Amino acid sequence: MFLPVPVTQQTAADTGTFRQALRTIRAAIPGVTTAGLFLDARTSGVDDWLALLNTARDENVQLVIGFADVVGGFAEQGFRPERINGLWQLGPLGEFFACHACATHPALYAVLSLDEPWHPTKRPVYTTADLQDLYTTLKSRSPTTPIMVAFSRQIWKHRDDPRAHYESGMADIVQISALEFQDGAYQFDLLDQNHYWSRRVVREKTPTVPLWTTVQVMGNRLGPAAGYWFPRADDLTRMLNDVTASKYEDEFPLTGIAFQKWDSENPVGRTSQFTLGDSYLPAQPGAQVSASGVAIEAINAWLNAR
Repeated sequence: MFLPVPVTQQTAADTGTFRQALRTIRAAIPGVTTAGLFLDARTSGVDDWLALLNTARDENVQLVIGFADVVGGFAEQGFRPERINGLWQLGPLGEFFACHACATHPALYAVLSLDEPWHPTKRPVYTTADLQDLYTTLKSRSPTTPIMVAFSRQIWKHRDDPRAHYESGMADIVQISALEFQDGAYQFDLLDQNHYWSRRVVREKTPTVPLWTTVQVMGNRLGPAAGYWFPRADDLTRMLNDVTASKYEDEFPLTGIAFQKWDSENPVGRTSQFTLGDSYLPAQPGAQVSASGVAIEAINAWLNAR
């Protein structure tokens, strides 16, 4: 489940809010075991990170922790380390790995080192060798800390790229995506290509890594609609069935599903976007509250049928 509380509330002073958010999520969808946090290293530090991890441990939830570039209280983009003169500028990633209690915490599922490393609009863009070297550098600081990379559709799209393609030695846990509720229809062909080819490549290169996928539970309106749209029950159930279909599971089975995303990114909610957590946010529009409730029911029905 991603993102249980806004970036601005991920401090030691806000652990009560974080605890209640985790309890709300677990009450709504009891099958949730993992939550994702993008932290702002400019407004939080080791004490805050440990407080959040301790709270998650107490609530029997594990965390995927990443760092974000935050603008105006919103996580605009995941932190992207640069290599200058052969040396990684690790920033908050380096601080987290240097904190032994953080990097080895029992509530830590993984550290998200990069989100979409080969996205054409995000800088820097990394080569295969870059990702392998970043992984080796981080592991040298804390060998047992699991490292996740979120590739979205890029393993599939870069499978023939000689400079920037998926190989072993990049991550301990891999995440791809299912974000195909867009542009007026469910874009199944995108999901089909991504899940078939990404899973095949992962099986060939790293046959033992855990593999996750996101599933889209956000959008600018209840769909189908232009842009990214929020799914109705039938659409969401279909996507969940599709990402677990034998065609893809036989290539490489999923370890987990991350619902993207639970909550809005600022403390007062964002009424221009439907999210899975709208049933529990104060003063959300009725259409969003209703759509959120229907989606949660669909998720639970799907989980209970498995």
